[in-house]
Amino acid sequence: MPYRNGLIAVALLALLCSHSLPTRAQSGTEVRINVLLEQSREVLDGQPGLAADNARQALLLAREHQRRLDTGRALYRLGRALQAQGELADALLHFREAEEFIDANQESDWQARLLVGKGAVLTELGDYQQALAYQLDALRLYRDLAAPQEVVEVLNNMGALHFRLGDLDASLTHFQQARAEAESARLEAGLASAINNIGVIHRNRQQLDEAEAHYLASLAIRERIDERSGISASLNNLAIIAYDRGDLDTSQDYHERALAMNRNIGDRYAIARSLHNLGQIMVARGDLEAAEPFFLDSIEINREIGARNHLMGTYEQIADLYHDMDRPDDAFAFLRRYITLREELHNENSRRQIGELRALFEVEQREQEIKLLQERQRTGTILRNGLIVGTFGLLLIIALLFNRYRLKSRSSRLIEARNRELESLDRIVATLNTENDFSHMLSRVLEEALSFFRDADRGVFLVKEGEMDRYRVAVYQGYRYAAIGNITMEGETARRRYTDGGLPLVHGVRRFQNLPPLKGHEALKESDPQKAMVVMDIALDGEADGFLILQSTRNHSAFGQADAERFQRFRRHAISAFRNARQMTALERENERAENALKRMTAAQEELRRLARTDTLTTLPNRRAAEEWMKQEAHRVRRHQRPLTVALADIDHFKRINDELGHDAGDEVLKAVAEKLSRRVRNEDLVARWGGEEFLLLLPETDLAGGESLANNLRTLVTDSPLMHEGKPISISVTFGLALFSPGESLHDTLKRADAALYQGKAMGRNRVITEVELADD
Repeated sequence: MPYRNGLIAVALLALLCSHSLPTRAQSGTEVRINVLLEQSREVLDGQPGLAADNARQALLLAREHQRRLDTGRALYRLGRALQAQGELADALLHFREAEEFIDANQESDWQARLLVGKGAVLTELGDYQQALAYQLDALRLYRDLAAPQEVVEVLNNMGALHFRLGDLDASLTHFQQARAEAESARLEAGLASAINNIGVIHRNRQQLDEAEAHYLASLAIRERIDERSGISASLNNLAIIAYDRGDLDTSQDYHERALAMNRNIGDRYAIARSLHNLGQIMVARGDLEAAEPFFLDSIEINREIGARNHLMGTYEQIADLYHDMDRPDDAFAFLRRYITLREELHNENSRRQIGELRALFEVEQREQEIKLLQERQRTGTILRNGLIVGTFGLLLIIALLFNRYRLKSRSSRLIEARNRELESLDRIVATLNTENDFSHMLSRVLEEALSFFRDADRGVFLVKEGEMDRYRVAVYQGYRYAAIGNITMEGETARRRYTDGGLPLVHGVRRFQNLPPLKGHEALKESDPQKAMVVMDIALDGEADGFLILQSTRNHSAFGQADAERFQRFRRHAISAFRNARQMTALERENERAENALKRMTAAQEELRRLARTDTLTTLPNRRAAEEWMKQEAHRVRRHQRPLTVALADIDHFKRINDELGHDAGDEVLKAVAEKLSRRVRNEDLVARWGGEEFLLLLPETDLAGGESLANNLRTLVTDSPLMHEGKPISISVTFGLALFSPGESLHDTLKRADAALYQGKAMGRNRVITEVELADD
C-alpha cells in the first residue's frame, strides 16, 4: 500500500510539473493551426491533394509545439484527405493514430468524427460489420452531445450499411429513425436524404408506388431548399421508376431534367451519367440512331474526367448498339476497348486490395505494439519524474526499476508473439489473395486455417451452389468418413444449424460442442468423433455464401474466447480471398463470353468481307476484290520490275444464250466458264468476274507471250467442253484480249488496251486470243 501511494504521489507531482500556462507564441501557433485545418476542410471535396498538404503543415506545427488535441485534429483532417484520394489504408492508420491524442482530451465531438471516418473507410474496404460498429459508437456520442444533424447523418449511414449487408428491415428502420430525427430538428436536407433512402428500400422490394411517392416527396424538399445535386439524384430515381414501369416518355423527361440540372451545376460526372441514361432510353425505344450521340458524348466526358468504371460500361453499351445497327467494325472496336479496360481495372483492383490488406496488417501490428508499450511508457514517465523529485529514495527507485524490467520483459514477449501471429496472417493474406482459381482458393483457405489454429486437426468448407439455395462440401481435410465429400444441405437447414446454434465468439464465428449428426450421415460422428468445433460464416453481402468448419479431436476446450480476435481477423481475410476469387471466376466467365462474342463478331466480319468481295453466282472474286488485288500487284511490279499480264475474257454470243435458252441456262454457262478458267491457272494468278459475261485474269510473273499461251489453252478448254442443259449441249466459246502492265502507267490504261484487244477479237470473228501487240500492228 505505501508503494502504491508513492507511485500515485510521484505521478501527481509529475503531472503538476509538466503543465505550464500557454505562451504568446503558442497562441499564435494555435491560430495558424486552426487556419490550416479550416483550409483543409474547405478544399477537401475539390482538391484533396491540397487538403492533405494543409493538414500535414498543421500536423508539423502541432507536434513541434506539443499540442495534443491539435495533433489529433490534424491527423483526422489528413485521414479525411487521404480517404478522398483513395488511400484507404493510410487514412485508417491516421484515424487510429488520432485516437491516441483525441481520447486523452475527452473530446467527444472529435471522437465521434473519428468513428464516422473509420466507418466510412471500412465501408469502402468492404468490412461492413466493423463499419457498422463504429457508426453505432458515433451515434451514441452524438446523441450525448445533442447534435441532431450528425445523428441524422449517422442513422442514414447505418441504414446504407444494413442495405449493403442485405438486411432491408434493419435498413428501413434506420432510415425511418433518420427521418423522424430530421423532422423533429427541422433539418430539411437530412430529411430529404432519409425520405429518398426509404424510397430506395421500397424500389428494391418492387413496391414502385411507395418508392415513387418517397422520391417525389424528397424532390419537393430539395427543390424548396435549392439542393441541386440532390434534385438531380431524385430525378434520376424517378426516371428509374418510370423505366421499371415501361413508361419511357416519363423516364426520358426526368433524365432530361436531371441532365439540365447537372449542366447547370457543372457536375461533369453526373452529366456523363445522364447522357448514358438517355442513350439507354433511346435503345429501349428502338431509336438506335438517336442513342449513338448520347453514348459518344458520355464516353468523351468520362475519358476527360477519368471515370473509367463508367467509361467501361458505356463501351459495352455502345458495342451492343453498333452490333444491333449492323456496324460490325465499330462494334468490334468498342468491344475490344471494353475488354481491355475491364481487365485493366480488375488487375488494378486486385493489386489495391492486396496492398490495403497488407497496410491493414501494419495498422493492427502498430495498434498492438502501442497498447503493449503504453504500460512501459507510463512506468518510464513515473521513473523520470521520480528521479526529478528525488523524494522517495533509492528503495523506491529500485522498486520502479524492477517493475519496469518486469513490464518490459512481459511486453517484449507479448509483442514478439503478436508479431509472429501477424506475420503468419500476412503470409496467409498474400497467399490467399493471389489465388484466382476458386476451387484452389477454397483448398488454400482450409489448409491455412488448419495451420493457423493449432487445435484444429480437420476441417471442411461448405459452399453455396450458384443460384441454388443449397450448400455442398467443396473441400475437406483430415476425415476418415468416405462419404463426407457427398454431403449437401438445403440453405435454410445449413443456416439454422450453423448461425442460430452454438456459442457466438465474435460476429460470424460460433463455437459448438456435441452438435447432432447430420441426417443421413450419422456414421460421420462414429467414424470421426470431435470434441470441439468452430464455424466461420463467409458472408459477402449479408447471407452466408459458405461455412468454414474447423474441428478438434483432441481438446474439449479448443476454440475459446481467447481465440475470438484471431478468428475475427482470419475470417475477414478469408472473406476477402473468397470475394476476390469469386470476382476473378466471374471475370473469367465474362471474359470467355466476351471473347466468344468477339470471335463470333470477327467471324461475321470476315464473312461479310468475303461476301462483299465474292461474286455470289460463280463464287469467284468480284470486281471490288479484283481492283484491290490489282493495286497490290501494281505496287509489286513497280518495286521489283517483274512482268504482269492482264487479260479480259468475254463469253461469245452470251445474249443469244439468255434470249433463246433462258437466264437459268445463262447462269449455268457463267458458272461453267468460271470453273474452267479457275481450274487451269496457278495459285498466284487471279480469275475474277469483271461484270456481266466478262472475266478478268491477272497473271503475275508472266510476260505477254506466256499470257497468250495460257489464254489459248483456256479458250480451247472451254470450246471443247460443251455444257449439257436439259439434255441438250450448249456450245460455248470465249474471246480474250491481253495487255502487259507497264510500271510507268496506271492499271486503268492497261485495262483499256486489254479491252481494245478483246473487242478487236470480237470483230475478227470471236473465239480467239488477241494481244495488244496485234492491236498495235493493226
